[in-house]
Amino acid sequence: MTFAITAAAVAGAAVLFGLALLGYRLARKRPPRAAGWLHPILGVVGLGLLYRATLTWQGPRSLPFDAGTLVLTLTLAGGGLLFALRLNRLPRPLPVIVLHGGAALLGVTLLVVGLVHG
Repeated sequence: MTFAITAAAVAGAAVLFGLALLGYRLARKRPPRAAGWLHPILGVVGLGLLYRATLTWQGPRSLPFDAGTLVLTLTLAGGGLLFALRLNRLPRPLPVIVLHGGAALLGVTLLVVGLVHG
C-alpha cells in the first residue's frame, strides 16, 4: 500500500509540473529547462512505480487504481507524441496538450479514489 501511495504521489507531481508547463505555454513564456525535463522524468518514473505497485498488490483488487494506471499508460502515448514533435522542432498543438493533461488528471484522480476506497 505504501508503494502505491508513493507511485500516486510521483504521478501527481508529474501532473503538477505539466500544469506549470501549460501555464508557461498559455503565457507565451519559455519554461525553465528543469521543469521541461522533470515533467517527463517524473511521469515515466511514476508510471514504472505504478506498474510495480499494481503487479505486487497483495490486497483485493482496486478497479479505480487499476483504471488510473491504464489511463496514465495511455497518456504516455500522448506524451511520446508531444516529445517527438518537440524533438523535431514542430509545433505542439494545444488540443493534444489539453487531451494529454486531461487524461493525466483523470488518471491521478482515479488513483486517489482507488487508494481512498480500496
